Amino acid sequence: LVYLKIIALEFIIAGAVTALWIVNGRDWTELGFRLPMDGRFWIGTVACGVMASVVVGSQVLAIRRPGGRAELLRQFEGTVPFMPRVWGDLGLWCALAAAAGVAEEIAYRGFLFWYGRALLGDGWVSTMSIVVLAALVFMLGHLYQGRKGIPQILGFGVVVCGLYVLTESLWPLIVLHAVLDINGGVMAVKSSADAEAVSTGAE
Repeated sequence: LVYLKIIALEFIIAGAVTALWIVNGRDWTELGFRLPMDGRFWIGTVACGVMASVVVGSQVLAIRRPGGRAELLRQFEGTVPFMPRVWGDLGLWCALAAAAGVAEEIAYRGFLFWYGRALLGDGWVSTMSIVVLAALVFMLGHLYQGRKGIPQILGFGVVVCGLYVLTESLWPLIVLHAVLDINGGVMAVKSSADAEAVSTGAE
């Protein structure tokens, strides 16, 4: 039920911004739906791929270490207490991850940067200010995950905001966001299943 509520909230957020854009007849590229295909875009896209590889790879390695499964599970429980625990929940979790990837990047990167630049301009100081403010708003929007996850959420927000400044496109960020969330769900289920197997003497 909690997944459905969060998915609904994500659609409300994305729907509100989309409706605003349609009503005002604004260009979708201003919201970040562009593929500039220049050097900065490709550098940022490669950086997204590297970031995804590092996070996924570190979690895969962690789950293979002795005691790594339990440690990874404790990390998930401390930052995102509603992570899936059984394989049957993974489908809905993936839907949630996809919705979050689209809706949150539209709201926290595309819209906030457009609005911030409209108010502050697009100079270097203004851009850095917007990065900090957008990351803080992103963190505040995820306080429901608990205090333990605040540093990780804030750090992710700063990095992804920086990548948006570099790429000027939401597309690689949407993919990055969804991939990390989906992989986190898979790792959480795997860790939970392994921990259950150990506790019952199956291994």
